[in-house]
Amino acid sequence: SFVYSISLEVAALATSRMLSMIATLLCVFLDLGLGRPEQGRLLESRNSNTCQPASIINRKEYYGKCTCNGEKLNDGTDCLKTALGIDHELTGKQGKCRNGECILNNITRGCEDNPQLVPKGDTPPVGCAYYCGITERHYNYFPVGTKCQHIIQGGQRVNGTCQEEGDRVICKEQVNAPPAC
Repeated sequence: SFVYSISLEVAALATSRMLSMIATLLCVFLDLGLGRPEQGRLLESRNSNTCQPASIINRKEYYGKCTCNGEKLNDGTDCLKTALGIDHELTGKQGKCRNGECILNNITRGCEDNPQLVPKGDTPPVGCAYYCGITERHYNYFPVGTKCQHIIQGGQRVNGTCQEEGDRVICKEQVNAPPAC
């Protein structure tokens, strides 16, 4: 009976300490403003360029859309837009904001002085196009037969190979041939 009484006191003391710690943490949490509704906090800067999270590519910020809180971002602001491009893949393409819309950059075929190959052992690229140039952007295609990844419905990636189609090279999904008879 004596041991039972001591164990009950120890349990009560442990519970009391735990509740005290929880109450202290709750007070700190609320004091920091972390428990307030989002409407009560200033979530956005007055600078419209900070409205949406930026992607950084080659140390340059790109925005996912060209509007913020109903206002248009400045014309010329760098943006990304998911679109089919010369690689025939639905991926993020670079552009500039114009009148609240992301207009894709115009790039021309080139890069003949700088042909690219995918290093052995590297993850295959999405699509078969690569880009070159700093001030003026150009593109070209990896050689036919290069391993690549193709994006199918739902954003899933499948393995493929670069194949010629008209005047371009696109990634086509590898289809295993049925067993021979």
